[in-house]
Amino acid sequence: MSKPATEMRLPRADGSVRYMGKLILNKQSGDAKTMLTDEMLITLGNDIRAKAPSMSWNLVNMADEIAQWYSGYPEAAYYVYRTGVGPDEWREAVMNGGGAIQLDGLTASKRDSLLWAIQGYLDPSKANIRAAISDFCSDKATLKASMQSIMYRTARRIEQFYATGTGTTASPALMAYEGGISLSSVDRAIQLTAGS
Repeated sequence: MSKPATEMRLPRADGSVRYMGKLILNKQSGDAKTMLTDEMLITLGNDIRAKAPSMSWNLVNMADEIAQWYSGYPEAAYYVYRTGVGPDEWREAVMNGGGAIQLDGLTASKRDSLLWAIQGYLDPSKANIRAAISDFCSDKATLKASMQSIMYRTARRIEQFYATGTGTTASPALMAYEGGISLSSVDRAIQLTAGS
């Protein structure tokens, strides 16, 4: 089955491929960057050089393997706030998370505000979005928990490398970079730190 041209093919360290499209295409105005600056690449290059001996990386011809490793997922899950959650996902969280029953218990204004807000794409990495959803859910714990459960996801190693925060489900981290990393970015990171 072929994937639409709008999706990005992201190889994993285990050889499998993950297709990313929805998150990237629906990204509205999150603060996470999808391009690495030279400063970020230098930090990455230093990390690659520090890990090279223990990972048995040959920095001359293993950039592809290094990119796959950083684009993969860490052994211990590290959670980050998502930068885009769409209406279908919000609706599914309400319906499948057990929160639908609690909608009736909300005041009309809270219920209407919640239903209005989840009609569009929201960026849960922004504190005001999380606070608004929490406020709209009022004291309805099941509804609030189901809404919060889709605000975060597991981070890739490269995302974790640049993220700030605890990285738990109770306190997801904020991303400074979002997505996998390319062979060319790894090559550039290695070149920028060649004199180090």
